[in-house]
Amino acid sequence: RHSVERMKADMGAGLRILDAKWDDSRQFAFDLYRTNFGEAEFTATVLVSICDSVRPDVQQFGRELITRYFGDEDGPEYLHKLSQHPAPSVELFVTNYLDRYAADQLERLGNLRPYFKRVLGRVNSGRVAKDRVLHFMRQEALKNAESAELVMPILSWLAANSAVGDKATVLGTLLELHEAHPGIETSIS
Repeated sequence: RHSVERMKADMGAGLRILDAKWDDSRQFAFDLYRTNFGEAEFTATVLVSICDSVRPDVQQFGRELITRYFGDEDGPEYLHKLSQHPAPSVELFVTNYLDRYAADQLERLGNLRPYFKRVLGRVNSGRVAKDRVLHFMRQEALKNAESAELVMPILSWLAANSAVGDKATVLGTLLELHEAHPGIETSIS
């Protein structure tokens, strides 16, 4: 509590307390940051680094702070950096940014392919994130042939490797995309 100004001056060092192995220490740190730090200190880079923790409670704290201090100009950075995080809870959080910061953005759509594949490849988990990602991919692929070319290989992979429930949805989407963009080669006939 007596080192708040020093912690503000060196946010990277101060954030290490969030990853303490004791629950009460982490809770103390959450309260300390909530009450003594604000928008000036919680830049997009700092908030992403909090979400990068391996501890679920720290990730949740990072998502809470992002929601509180969200700036529209930082949306693309959150989308890009958080889409690389392997935690299912962070993957779900990222789906909130897809429509706003990746729609009609061919380059971002291409950069998100590893994220899409990771989310869709989860077995028996992440249903909400999967549904949102599939909906977004379908929406984007129907817009133009370039987007469809980026999405089709992922959907083809998913059709060959997914559970029965997802397979029907994916095959229907592949067929719909093939009808919308007949010039693009697809894995179904």
